[in-house]
Amino acid sequence: MSDKKRVLFITYFFETKDGVGAQRVSYWANNIAQLSNDSISCDVLTSKYDLKEQHNGIDNVFCVGGEGKSIFNLFVKDQGYNWQKNIRSFFLKRDNSVKYDTIIISGGPFMQFQLVPFMKKLFNCQVILDFRDPFANNPHFGNSWLKIMVKAHYERLFINNADTVLTINETCSKLLSFSERNIDKLKIIENGYDDLIVDKANLQNNISDNDKINFVYAGKFYDDLNPARFLKLISSADNANNFSFSYIGTEASTIAGFESITDHGAKDYRSTIDIINSCDIGLIFTGGKPFESTTKIFDYIGLNKPIAIITGGTTKTGELHSITAGYPCVFWAENNETSILTMLEKLKSSNLEVNYPDRDTFSRRAGLIKLIDMI
Repeated sequence: MSDKKRVLFITYFFETKDGVGAQRVSYWANNIAQLSNDSISCDVLTSKYDLKEQHNGIDNVFCVGGEGKSIFNLFVKDQGYNWQKNIRSFFLKRDNSVKYDTIIISGGPFMQFQLVPFMKKLFNCQVILDFRDPFANNPHFGNSWLKIMVKAHYERLFINNADTVLTINETCSKLLSFSERNIDKLKIIENGYDDLIVDKANLQNNISDNDKINFVYAGKFYDDLNPARFLKLISSADNANNFSFSYIGTEASTIAGFESITDHGAKDYRSTIDIINSCDIGLIFTGGKPFESTTKIFDYIGLNKPIAIITGGTTKTGELHSITAGYPCVFWAENNETSILTMLEKLKSSNLEVNYPDRDTFSRRAGLIKLIDMI
């Protein structure tokens, strides 16, 4: 009888989606067999899958659509509510002779976390919930009091039913723990950078041939910190010959009208890493909320890039500071003209070469090893 453990990943988004949640779980599923020395095999259940290449670590990929409507969606717009109903039907109709030792359900969406009791009864296995961010009390969303109360009710049920709950940092852990009632269940696996892609990029020449210092930013701009003040300052007559800005994402309207800007548009992860690698400084815009630890920070660390952080809060605070406190080349500025100009002047005279021996601890490989130990 084989000692190999079987794992089922349930994730609404999987490759080839480019969102952080999809990348995180895709890395785990594709590499869990190899990193566990072939002691673990896995299946994946997702809403849509486009296989690009064969992966030895995945035995089966099951696709269950998320179609359906419910009155619940009037209160909480979460695709997982209808999807979990369809997943129940899928398992009730199929032969479940193949048993799982561990089921890992990833969010968001989050309402498929209701499946925990059903899965435990069906397979008599441990269930791990991968929240990443909090479902109820996520400061980015600005939810109404009523919506927070509805979400918090379900979040408590999810956590009570699960064996282990994963999140991405200490602050998110506290937001999920409800006054530490469930603190023993909570474990931290940071999002990390994809070492398989980043390490390959590091082998290439990443020295900019531009006389200007080129900042790079990838992703969304949130309402709590608009980049306009920074972009206006680097586009000014005093700075236009010293700095430029590269953007990777879908929000071209936010950066329109400023000088010295290259808009690359939306790119897949591999292309994004190549563009970041060709620039000089990785840029973070943050509202200053303690829980924020954007995945871009890990990509910058993995690529040994200097990091500039512009915050709507207080400099050197929160999870971003915890992550970068030991990093050798970090520049902070508050989101005001004086502070940003001070940072720009400092950058002109700074050595921007980085060699960080601990970078591997922020890789997805390191996170997957933690997960394997839990399994």
